[in-house]
Amino acid sequence: MSKTPKLIKKIAGFIPVWADVLGLAEWKFICVPQKERINCMNEGIEYDMACSPAWRYLEARIFVNVYQCKLLNDDELEACVLHELLHCVLSETEMCDVKSEEHVVSLLVNAFMRRVNGG
Repeated sequence: MSKTPKLIKKIAGFIPVWADVLGLAEWKFICVPQKERINCMNEGIEYDMACSPAWRYLEARIFVNVYQCKLLNDDELEACVLHELLHCVLSETEMCDVKSEEHVVSLLVNAFMRRVNGG
């Protein structure tokens, strides 16, 4: 039996927890399994997950590289989910500089995960 449904179910379990914390409880999230890594910014950087938020409609698709994400432990997987949801928080600002947004999201993930893990 494929581990993909189990992985997607685990990812889907992290979403409502963090969506509530981040004020995204009204959003609709759809997990979309992918068979290969995701290159969403055309910079040659590949991602394990990517998010396509549509803040005007309060919904987002979270693209999941199932093969790569299966290698992550639960904390790493949760941090990836948090990272993608933070893109939803920032999507309304429609920042021009994608690198700046990535930097801010990464800083926030580290802060949240330290707090969650008692650090």
